[in-house]
Amino acid sequence: MRNSTCLPAAVCLIALSLLLPIAASSQQQQRSPHAGFIYPAGAQKGAEVDVKIGGQFLIGATGIYVSGEGVTGTLGEYFRPPNGKEMNELREKFRNARLKLVDRGLQVPAQPAMLLRSPALADMARELGMPAERLESYLRYAVARQSPKTQINPQLQEWLDARITVDANAEPGVREMRVVTRLGLSNPIRFEVGRYAEARRTQIGAAEPAEVASLPVVLNGQILPGEAHRYRFTGRKGMRFVAAISAESLLPYLADAVPGWFQPRLSLFGPEGREIASADHFQFRVDPILLFNLPADGQYTLEVRDTLYRGREDFVYRVTMGELPVVTSVFPLGGRTTGQTAVETRGWNLPQAKEWLDGRALGPGVHAIELGGIDSEDYKFQVGGLPECFRKPPDAAGRPQPIPMPVVINGCIRNPGETDAYRFTARAGQTIVAEVMARRLGSELDSILSLTDGTGRQIAYNDDFEDKAFGLLTHQSDSRIVVTLPRTGAYVLRIRDAANKGGDEYGYRLRVSPPIPDFELRIVPSSITIRAGMTIPLTVYAIRRDGFDGDIALSLKNPPKGVVLRGGRILAGKDQQTITLTAPMPRLLSLTPLQLEGAAQIDGRQVTRSVVPADDMMQAFAYHHLVPARELVLDVLARGAAPRIAAADDQTPLRLISGGVTQLRLMGIRGPAATQVQFALDSAPDGISIKSVATDGQDIVLSLQAEAPKVKPGSQGYIIVSAYRDTMVPSMPGSTKLVKRRQSLGVLPAIEFAAVSPGGT
Repeated sequence: MRNSTCLPAAVCLIALSLLLPIAASSQQQQRSPHAGFIYPAGAQKGAEVDVKIGGQFLIGATGIYVSGEGVTGTLGEYFRPPNGKEMNELREKFRNARLKLVDRGLQVPAQPAMLLRSPALADMARELGMPAERLESYLRYAVARQSPKTQINPQLQEWLDARITVDANAEPGVREMRVVTRLGLSNPIRFEVGRYAEARRTQIGAAEPAEVASLPVVLNGQILPGEAHRYRFTGRKGMRFVAAISAESLLPYLADAVPGWFQPRLSLFGPEGREIASADHFQFRVDPILLFNLPADGQYTLEVRDTLYRGREDFVYRVTMGELPVVTSVFPLGGRTTGQTAVETRGWNLPQAKEWLDGRALGPGVHAIELGGIDSEDYKFQVGGLPECFRKPPDAAGRPQPIPMPVVINGCIRNPGETDAYRFTARAGQTIVAEVMARRLGSELDSILSLTDGTGRQIAYNDDFEDKAFGLLTHQSDSRIVVTLPRTGAYVLRIRDAANKGGDEYGYRLRVSPPIPDFELRIVPSSITIRAGMTIPLTVYAIRRDGFDGDIALSLKNPPKGVVLRGGRILAGKDQQTITLTAPMPRLLSLTPLQLEGAAQIDGRQVTRSVVPADDMMQAFAYHHLVPARELVLDVLARGAAPRIAAADDQTPLRLISGGVTQLRLMGIRGPAATQVQFALDSAPDGISIKSVATDGQDIVLSLQAEAPKVKPGSQGYIIVSAYRDTMVPSMPGSTKLVKRRQSLGVLPAIEFAAVSPGGT
């Protein structure tokens, strides 16, 4: 090993390479706290575990918010990588401290990985005048990034240490964890409460397998570039061994990685050291499950790595290993709201093959359920009110199975190359919907639907239909046909797998019915931060079904005191709406779960649906997904320096002159600050713009231009006005060069408008 009297090269180069990303991030307009990962990403019931949370803009963290009951967290030390100036100072201090220690006869390793495991670590920390934990953080940061393959990711540069306590009676399953900071609330990250003993990989870069004392166990690790983690355990002949990993399911989408997630691979090596089994997926799912009958008593080794040998701090995993229950197929995938359904489960080590699910207790919709005595997010159960039937074996002549309409058919493509066919009669001009629910419920089936008339002529065909309500599916492989029938008579509907595969795991539910208008709602983001007395915009998405295109009225359910929603109506035919929430002044609350609902008139009856919180997550630089969250959480901060702005005339709706100019008077800004504030329209309807801004005494007046014919008399909608000011800030820390940065001052509560003719009608 080469002796060195300067700071380890890896630390120097890494810190210098971080200088530009840090400078760039300092100029971002929005400094919302971002949680990129938590490690370990779970703990056993009744345990207390030290975790590391990586992210960005976590400075000033004040607490941890966890969904559900029985899990709490306390914060420890905050760490960020040193900037250029700090790095130069640290390099000199490190050189001098190491020379002094060497002169005293101490062996002080020059390499970060060796120094971490050296007794001299504490001596070096004392000589540097810093806590040993801080020096350890710097060195671990250097070790984690010493590979040339490492991507420097600004969104993972900051760390928080925390301690998570899980009560002994906490319900097993997934929780959402958010970091609370002075800047607001972070996005949620997943944390699992487990049933089994847990182990944590702590050896950095170790090639030797870690010993597993007993099974079952949950193994926690982080994969860095090129790493392969190995675990040695004792197995017995005939053991129905299971290794199931949670990786992509913990962090479903990575914005800056291809294919957009950690793609794990599991390999099993036998007592002789030869690979005897492997898995890099499970059915259509990214996270693999390895199922294998052990052939002999002896020592086995499980290997975990990324398929492409990538790695970084957010490549976090949890492997549950042992002779454990695993569900591989479910049938049927749903039932009626009027009673119980017998559900058959197949898999490994299951305590029972059949159980009953009560549709009356579950209620209409798609539900996550417990199957085979275990919680499973992989399979869903759909409950509905239509009549149901089961696929019957073909008769001797192979004729299509006759079905009534409307109906939901529970079927399964059990054999490769199989096609199921159903015959029904209908009238000319009748519109029908044929929709498959399979992949959305956890089935392996990649369906194809085709509809033919009595002569065999194809009327309609569909392979894949995208359902935005299922944001965790990257391959939307369920089929849907909507068709107006050309003539009265018999029709045949056929369903098969696109790859001509089949098996017990290829179940489906096929609805054949007239359109059933309905809708679902999503709100983005799931973490909301507002300063007391101010207003922020949020987006609500309408997922319209079977032709429903009416208005949807949005409202807060059991609203917290002082919280006001404006813009709460998604207009007919629109699939999204920007709403605003205003927090009370003074600050009356913080960290409060919110619930919204939407109501609409459908076929003469009022239909109410809950608004599901979600986050707009980007996959692999391009694709966006609405990923559902468990809670919508509001955090109200103390009032800042930003002014409170509101419309002076709260007339509802604002009468906007089509082809003309309408004045909107604002209040809330006084003195010199008024001349510094600028205004813009946020997601404005096409044809509406701000023509000019003027002052009138103590008020500001916006002149709104409505272009004709883009804004026609009778059109309606909402206007969101945002306020900002430009400030000059250093281009990077310590620089005398100033650059312009836009500082957001918030938005006005949503203003409803109705366009009128110049004559006022």
